[in-house]
Amino acid sequence: QPSMKPSVTPSSSPSAAPSAEPSILPSGEPSVQPTFVPSVLPSSQPSSAPSFVPSLLPSSKPSLHPSGEPSPWPSSEPTVIPSIAPTDIPSTFPSMLPTFENCDMSKEQRRFEITEALRTVSDPVVLLTPGTPQNKALEWLLEEDKAVLCPDDFSCPRYPAFVQRY
Repeated sequence: QPSMKPSVTPSSSPSAAPSAEPSILPSGEPSVQPTFVPSVLPSSQPSSAPSFVPSLLPSSKPSLHPSGEPSPWPSSEPTVIPSIAPTDIPSTFPSMLPTFENCDMSKEQRRFEITEALRTVSDPVVLLTPGTPQNKALEWLLEEDKAVLCPDDFSCPRYPAFVQRY
């Protein structure tokens, strides 16, 4: 007859029938038969087959095979494998990777490359001094110009298009 409460000390041999509640401590060996009650603690190793009932706490290691259905709870870390379809719900946290808004580069990289190129056609001190016409033109080109020209746009034979626009 199964005990009604978990044992404090594990027995030396497996019981003939499963207990009504999970044990407090993990056993030294895997179970012979799968249980239908979730474990209180996550296992230290991934199982070879999926369980019938989800565990109460997340496991410390990823599963060997993906499940067929989405989890009802979000994961604590981003997925390694991207999903096939886009999500309908926007994320609440910023991405770890840079966002490429224009020109296949970050806003900071675009700013750096355009500024470096314009230093060859304007005095660098005047270009970088706030309030000068050259600095105002640079800031307009970077922040307000609707054309959003890219540093590598050489539609003009001698200069990139943004130099002519500057």
